[in-house]
Amino acid sequence: MSYGLETENSSGRTLIDESSRQVQIVKSGSIVPKPIGRAYSASLNPFRFGGSANPISSPILVPGLGQESLVFIKPRRTSGSSSTALHVGVQYGTTTIVWTSTQATIIGTNYVYATYATSSALMPFSLNYIGNDYSSTVVNDSPTVDTLGSVIGYAANGLGNNTGATRILNIETTATSGVYKLTISGTWGASKPTGTNSFTLDREVVWFYTPNNGGFVSSFSYGSSQQNEWILDYKFGTLSDNAEESAGYGLEIFTSAGRLAWSSNRVNFQIEKTVTGPTDIEAGTALGSWAYGSGVSSPVIHTTVDSPSTFSDYYIMVTGSGNTSGFVKGTNNNGVGNSPHGISFGVGYAFCPVGQRFFNNATMAGPAGGDQVDTVSISSTEAGMSMSPIYQSFYGSAPAITGGSYVSDTWAIEATRTLIIGKFV
Repeated sequence: MSYGLETENSSGRTLIDESSRQVQIVKSGSIVPKPIGRAYSASLNPFRFGGSANPISSPILVPGLGQESLVFIKPRRTSGSSSTALHVGVQYGTTTIVWTSTQATIIGTNYVYATYATSSALMPFSLNYIGNDYSSTVVNDSPTVDTLGSVIGYAANGLGNNTGATRILNIETTATSGVYKLTISGTWGASKPTGTNSFTLDREVVWFYTPNNGGFVSSFSYGSSQQNEWILDYKFGTLSDNAEESAGYGLEIFTSAGRLAWSSNRVNFQIEKTVTGPTDIEAGTALGSWAYGSGVSSPVIHTTVDSPSTFSDYYIMVTGSGNTSGFVKGTNNNGVGNSPHGISFGVGYAFCPVGQRFFNNATMAGPAGGDQVDTVSISSTEAGMSMSPIYQSFYGSAPAITGGSYVSDTWAIEATRTLIIGKFV
């Protein structure tokens, strides 16, 4: 760089420079991941952990536009002292947000008073005969940030006189509980009565879930006490170069174009390491079996952190989610007999604290673990994260298959995924 301010940390990584963009965190929270898939037997029921009446994962509303939102996750110990790998997968779905006016809109004004409501969340699933089991009730919805910046409609919303994209510029609370003031970038071209659906917006939700054969803690021989020692922290953010902070003190660095490059009032995500590779399994050569891609030695990618003593501060930036493969098999050693049954997989993450030594990727992959997915190890003084197949769902039924053969579907076997880890500084 030829101008501005530049600083580096003791590892030689740049902390501030003129061209920096920062992650603006707009929502954060914590959740205990639980399964999203169907169980295959009472004795190995994954829902036995947690002790709640509805021990299945709930969807969290992703603020803003999903393609612009960055998602970060890390485990956090809440009690106990057990040291074991922690496994979590990520699945996206959809919900609908409706803003309903509480006062008639006024022609020529740029605001509306409205209430906020979300519909039940819907999870896409490619194999209906396998299915899933999840909560559809959205959690951590935040009316003041969830639809901020959204593009809204025209004639149907009384905005027919506007040109260009009309957006929601600001959302404020009011003196009336549950009622918000929405400011838009255009003006109302028609008056619409109280109780009108002012804006109907499709939005994304995300489920953080555990493998179908255990809890968040990888050793499913652990009981509920060990499972409940951990919780998953998450953050949602966007890349921003706007000076939205208003602390009135500190240090701000601007680019030559006048955009904010860095602010001491904002926490930023500092990437420490990235690693790429395939993390999916595909159909094997034997009937109903699975393997991984040609020339691929392992469907596991991993990395260790620079500072194991501060492992609890590290986050993974989510880069992989969804369904990746499904199989119909005719035999199984998990108690369902020889009738056809379906199994599905996704891509998941494992956290390995100091002293654990193993990511337990084979455990995370469930029934595929003993076949193909290896358990990557590190030294007892290291800590790290990995990315590999995660066991989503098992269902003791399958459609009729002509000739008695079994099928396999793989949707991402050639995908190269990236594991990104770092800290908020």
